Amino acid sequence: MAKGCAFDKTLASYLRKLSRDAYKITDDDMAALETSGWSQAAIVELTLVGSLAAALIRLDCGMAALEAESP
Repeated sequence: MAKGCAFDKTLASYLRKLSRDAYKITDDDMAALETSGWSQAAIVELTLVGSLAAALIRLDCGMAALEAESP
């Protein structure tokens, strides 16, 4: 977190939206992160890491489903 170790609800909300409904992210979401103290560079890094994590989770779920179907 940008300002210590406290839980950041704005960041959690952004990452939740990023992982579930990325197409719904707006300029207001970015502004909220900046208001919370996150720099634009940090937001880019968080977005990349969050997107990669979401993709890997989906891949893992898909692979598990395929393994469950095989005899």
